[in-house]
Amino acid sequence: MKKYRIEYSAVTRDELPSDAGERLARALAGMPGTSSFENASASVDARRLSASFGLDVRLGMADAARDGSRLAKEAVKEAGFGAAQ
Repeated sequence: MKKYRIEYSAVTRDELPSDAGERLARALAGMPGTSSFENASASVDARRLSASFGLDVRLGMADAARDGSRLAKEAVKEAGFGAAQ
């Protein structure tokens, strides 16, 4: 297995609540498939969410990009920010 660090950010037109970063952190912490969850934050004024997590993959970078993207999108959705991209 190879380990990758996935870092991502998402923006939304919707207003973010003050606890948006904490909600994203909880979603990532409970997400199966992520390892070594590191951080999650939100810039409420900029309407931007950011996070990073570890991901173990069997083959390499293409798998990490595909799986990491899916997990990142699912975490944002699970946190209640499904409109963010």
